[in-house]
Amino acid sequence: MSTTKKGIDSVIINLVVDATVAVTGQAKDTSYSYFSTSEEKKIGTIQFDHIYGVQKLGITPIQQAILIVLVPTHLRKSKNEIVEIARINATTVKFFDSINRNDNDYVCQIERVEEKGKKIMERDSNILTQSLNVTLKNRALFLTCENVAIDCVNVTCLIDVPKESVNPSVIAELKLTIDFLLKDVPDDFTTSKDIIYFVSNGSAMITHPSRAGGKSGMRRNSTLVSTQFLGTPVSAPVASWVIAVSVLV
Repeated sequence: MSTTKKGIDSVIINLVVDATVAVTGQAKDTSYSYFSTSEEKKIGTIQFDHIYGVQKLGITPIQQAILIVLVPTHLRKSKNEIVEIARINATTVKFFDSINRNDNDYVCQIERVEEKGKKIMERDSNILTQSLNVTLKNRALFLTCENVAIDCVNVTCLIDVPKESVNPSVIAELKLTIDFLLKDVPDDFTTSKDIIYFVSNGSAMITHPSRAGGKSGMRRNSTLVSTQFLGTPVSAPVASWVIAVSVLV
């Protein structure tokens, strides 16, 4: 738009920021048995992967994005007793471009957060429990960051966005390798339970340029990834759709 005032031409340019990031998630394997039929006892430790992808949407270039994943790691057995039930064994970031990458292209920090410090998407976190009927809820132990008895670690990754990507919409992928310390889960938490749901929460947003981050805001795009652990068989069979819900909530 142009205007003329006292012989001076002025041009006003309205810049529209068209950029946001989306996060996707999946479990490498959707379900595990935590009971060894050969040894007739619970398996002590089970290793599994949760994978999160960051996608760029829109035509405005961005330089950096942040991926935040909350992972349940500690259970509050009592006011003074906290038990470690899971730990992150490894974090691996994969970029989808044709250039060689090094450790300077991303920085991931892991910080433990207690209940008062947890910032999670309650609406999304309730999807899993709302999708199950009462019978299955009574048979399941939910290890989620919305649970007041659970402490979590906050995995925060600052990711430099590739200028050119093999897949223009995909920025990077984070794989979390998690050790589930089933042997340390108190028996009184699993009494009459034969299903354990382990749920992590992932969210992403733009950090640079700041105007793009402001456009998308602190309301992060978010998703859940759930892995299901099955114990000893009980009279009521586990429906196949329950296993399907573990893939990606």
